[in-house]
This record gives sequence, structure tokens and C-alpha cells, in this order.
Amino acid sequence: MTIRTKDDLTTEECLERLRAASLARVLLSIRCLPAAVPTELVVVIDNELVLATDQADVWRAGDQREVFTVQVDGRANDGHVWSVTAVGIGAPVDPTSPLGRAAGHRGVHLVAIAAPLITGRRH
Repeated sequence: MTIRTKDDLTTEECLERLRAASLARVLLSIRCLPAAVPTELVVVIDNELVLATDQADVWRAGDQREVFTVQVDGRANDGHVWSVTAVGIGAPVDPTSPLGRAAGHRGVHLVAIAAPLITGRRH
């Protein structure tokens, strides 16, 4: 059973914030060490996020189907700060696939994260 508080964001509120974001913090392991990497967030369809990156370590992690944590933060109109976190397995995106076409050609590698866990909170 999940216990929600008034400060928790609903899944739909989390997805709205992810869709509005253009830059995300991606947490992953690079050479066995934790790393936080700023990455462009280009598409959010349901619980699937697409990152555009020219960073070899991010692309390699997606190609090796590693776990990604994607975080976005912001400030609401009422002044409250919020954070959204999505966790899932990365995978390379073929730019000619429907998901790749939705992301648009950006001259960079595309990595999709199928994120079954998306949570958010007002602070």
C-alpha cells in the first residue's frame, strides 16, 4: 500500500512537469562510479522518456540497458519548489522508429528510458 501525503505529486502532475522540461539530470554509473549528467529531455510519451545526448557515457549506458534515474526540478507559480524522478532501463532509439521520429533528428544519439517508477514531490 502506498501512503501519499499532500506534498506528493500525482503521476499525471509528474508527467506534465516532465513534458514541460527540456533539460534533465541523469543519474547513472560511469566506470563504476555514480555520476549526474545534464541531458536534453526531448520526448515524454506515457511512461517513456527520450533523451538526446552527444555524451558517450550516456549513450553507452543506454546501449548496455543500464538503469537510469532522470530528475527534473522547478518552481511553481506559488513559489513552491518541486522535484520529479523517473527510474527505468535505458535503451538506444533508432531515429527512424516512431519514437525516434517523435524526438526529431537532432544529430545526436537518442536513449529511451521505459520508466515504470515516476514520483514527485512539492518541497
